[in-house]
Order: sequence, then C-alpha cells, then structure tokens
Amino acid sequence: MSITLQYVTLHKGRHLGQEEMAINQQRVFQAAEQLIEQGTEPTNRNIREVLGGGSLETITPLLREWKLLQEQSADIPNSVHVAMDHTLKRVWIEAKDHAKRTFVGERMLLEAQISKLEDELRLADEAKEKTDADMAKLQETIKASEAAAELAKSQSAERIADLKSALSETKEEAKEARASERDLNKQLVALTKEASELRVLAEKAQADAEHANAKLRSGTK
Repeated sequence: MSITLQYVTLHKGRHLGQEEMAINQQRVFQAAEQLIEQGTEPTNRNIREVLGGGSLETITPLLREWKLLQEQSADIPNSVHVAMDHTLKRVWIEAKDHAKRTFVGERMLLEAQISKLEDELRLADEAKEKTDADMAKLQETIKASEAAAELAKSQSAERIADLKSALSETKEEAKEARASERDLNKQLVALTKEASELRVLAEKAQADAEHANAKLRSGTK
C-alpha cells in the first residue's frame, strides 16, 4: 500500500464527515491508484468504470482531492516518505498490539463474567431444586393433614351420630323409667292403702278376739 493510501485510510472521512461518504472516498482513491498502476490516467469516467457506477457529482470532487494530495506528496522528499512509512507502520503495529491487549483483557473479563454468571446460574438451579423439594414435602404434608382432617371429621361425625343415638335411647329409657316410677308409685299407694285396711281389719279382729275371750271368761265364772 502506498503512503497516499495509508494516509487516506487513517484519515478517511476527514473532509466529508459521514461514514457513507468516507467509504466512497476510499473507493475513489483506490480506483485512482489502480489506474495509475495500470498506466491509465485517472479521469472521472475511468474511475466510474472501475467502480462499476457512481455519480460524477460525487466522483469529481473526490478525484480532485486525490490529485491535490498527489501534488502535495510529490513535493515531499523520499526520506520523508520513508520516515512516514516507518511511522505509519509503527503506529499500525502499536494499534494492533493495543487492540490485541484490549481484546485479551476484554476476553478475560468476559470469561470471568461468564464464569460468575455460570456460578450464579448453578446456585440458582440448586436453590430451585431445594425449593422444589421443599414444595414437594410441603404438598405431602398438606395432603397428610387433609387426610387426617378428613378422617377426624368422619370419626367426629360417627361419634356425634353415636352420641345422638345414645341420647335418644337415654331419653327413651328415662321416659320409660318415669312411667315405671309412676306405676310403682301407684302400686305403692295401693299397697299402703291395702296395708292400712289390713291393719284396721287386724286390729278389729284382735278386738273381737279379746272381747270374745272376755265373754268366755265371764261365762266360765
């Protein structure tokens, strides 16, 4: 690559200030260099043919700029050209080394970040597995509690039914007992009355017996 192309490559876009125009400038300058190497004069139409198209309004000022740079570089001594080539090569090497160091540093940083993210992901997976296990245990506990509650509910219902049945039987027995008590009371009253009557009869019979004995003793005398 010539000193002119190196200069253009390092300073592309300085005049036009837009990325698209900088690319067009580089292409025009390269086409002009190609035509010079082929021994052909770099005219607007020749540049256009090498580029395979393009607007003459864009090519003309860029070709004029290239010719101006050629005229300026023609006045530079060969020693200056060599020094500029050496300087540009050194700058290029330093730029490559800097880019390489930057790339290595960024790669190491990226690898460290990836390792950190992998560790965080692993910890997150472990935490998720533990959470899933805890949830499974909790669901089993809930199921067991629901089953125990359902069994207790069923047993309570049966117990309540038994108590209601026993209470009903107790009420019936109490009712029968009250009826039996009334009958016994009636029987007791009747027996008491009968005993009283028997006692009266016994007393009368005894009185009659004593009276008869008294008569009998009086008649014997």
